[in-house]
Amino acid sequence: MSKNTWRTWVIFALILTAALCMSKYQAAGQRGDTISAIGFETIPPNTTLLGDAILLAGEVETSGSIVSGGNIEAAGSICGAAGCLGSVVQHSKGFYISQSTYEGSAALSACVTGFHMATLWEILDVSSLRYAIEVGDAATHDDSGQGPPSGDGGWIRSGWYSNGDPQVGLANCEVWTSSLSSRWGTVVKLEENLDEPREVEWLGPWNPAVIQCNMPRRVWCVEDQ
Repeated sequence: MSKNTWRTWVIFALILTAALCMSKYQAAGQRGDTISAIGFETIPPNTTLLGDAILLAGEVETSGSIVSGGNIEAAGSICGAAGCLGSVVQHSKGFYISQSTYEGSAALSACVTGFHMATLWEILDVSSLRYAIEVGDAATHDDSGQGPPSGDGGWIRSGWYSNGDPQVGLANCEVWTSSLSSRWGTVVKLEENLDEPREVEWLGPWNPAVIQCNMPRRVWCVEDQ
């Protein structure tokens, strides 16, 4: 292959890559798909991005604002008229405990669209999450502010096999199919008494218990991502 032919193929590949990136960007604006950009990406001012995520391996620049319905992650910088942001910008995942209560067999369907019933391991570190107070069914207390309420126990997925025995961390109302009084499920709450002795220190602020599956309880929900 001659040097000129090789150079032509390289230029063609670069043009094709740019076209693919731009087509994904345009699709994201129209259908809410994910944006993927390999190199430098220029976005029109005041653009609303509806994708689940904007994944940029290079840099992004705009003369106006960028509004995203999902996360924005960039390996390079994000620059606008006011200057540049850091190398990574990411919104925290939302979570909430429902105001409404449910028996064990209804827990899986308790969360609003865009959220699902949480396992404890998804919400264990609340400092890395955002309490979704914008959800109409999100429970609050007088002094909860922008954060979650303390003292409210809610059903939580165990991460374990199907189990209905009264064992904390194992019980899950037989994978949330039972509302029998003879079956049990795990609930957790953020401890309201900060001087209360803790039985499971490594769970941090979480206080677990088991409740009979026929007893209506709130449900912990976490954002889909």
